[in-house]
Amino acid sequence: MKVLLKLLFLTSVLQFRASAETAGPAQAPVQHVIFVDQSASPGQGDAERWIEAANRMVFEPLRFGDSFIIYGVHDHTAESAPLLEVAVPAVSHDAGMDEIIRARVALRGAREKGAETVRTAVHSTVRSQSTRLIESLRRIQRDSHRRTEVLYLSDMLESTRDLDLERTRLTSANLVALAQSAVDRHGLSRGLLDGVAVYCILDSPPVGVSAKANDRQMLERFWRLILTSVGAKLAGFDSRIQ
Repeated sequence: MKVLLKLLFLTSVLQFRASAETAGPAQAPVQHVIFVDQSASPGQGDAERWIEAANRMVFEPLRFGDSFIIYGVHDHTAESAPLLEVAVPAVSHDAGMDEIIRARVALRGAREKGAETVRTAVHSTVRSQSTRLIESLRRIQRDSHRRTEVLYLSDMLESTRDLDLERTRLTSANLVALAQSAVDRHGLSRGLLDGVAVYCILDSPPVGVSAKANDRQMLERFWRLILTSVGAKLAGFDSRIQ
């Protein structure tokens, strides 16, 4: 049995080295930042779809050298502790058997812990007076060794005393002014998030439920203005999983 296990481990090492040698130029590792809306505004029917989105967009493609951090979005978005923070160890192409085994165990554990943390978060509504999405942008820290991708699981409706998109209707007349006011109020500087890609998986209200104050097109234009002003790219804004 021990001989068989050693052969299996050796095969695993050889397969890893072969894939590394034939994969071409190494891709830069990714830092994933996930924001989970824990306010009461999204419907409970969105939970399973948001869990699936996190799995398909972050945890399933997670690789050696990647990292992720998960935050809740509520009335203490700016100062609350991360729900989970994990960095998967990188593995060199000439790594030994023990190193590869440890890294694979760590990778599997990261995927499982990440998925469970998102599942718990989307099912845990936080009692809050506001939904502070804009201030979450300051929590995104760029990593010099990883490119950064951000995933929002939210209806993207900022709801604070200064700006309540659950009640304030965005129009072509007020859109730019409201976005600029938000940028100025939160001190968001140009270049703050240069090169960061942002994906938003929105809620999906059931058929027959009355429409919210803002349609998706105007809401997307609002967030695109804010993200562009800090150097980020809005790469996806839809209820469908990318």
